[in-house]
Amino acid sequence: MKILQFLRSAAALAGVKALLTGLGRSGAMTRLAMILALAALASCDSPDPDYAGLPATRVSVDGSTFAVRRNGNEAQAIRVNMERRAGVMARAFVAIEPATGCQVRPGTLSGDPAVVYARLSCSAP
Repeated sequence: MKILQFLRSAAALAGVKALLTGLGRSGAMTRLAMILALAALASCDSPDPDYAGLPATRVSVDGSTFAVRRNGNEAQAIRVNMERRAGVMARAFVAIEPATGCQVRPGTLSGDPAVVYARLSCSAP
């Protein structure tokens, strides 16, 4: 279902790009269309294949909003809001625990400010 939605949005973006390119042959419109397409894709909550199809739990921590998915003893937190400030990894750590009901194993947090991964210690499956 998400793939179909993505393909529809990609087709719509391609149509917008074609329209803007036709309006301005200087290349400025093409660059604008590409920037708009990247901005739209940047706000997506598209998980890695290992997490595809798993339900996401939205958690907000100190102004950062994450879509958190659990796959066994691992979790993925995707930041879904735009921000540029320090501490995103720490806020993702805090978001993962209530969303999964598990504790993040120390030293297992990895990724970047957009997508964070962690290994979990869970008492229940």
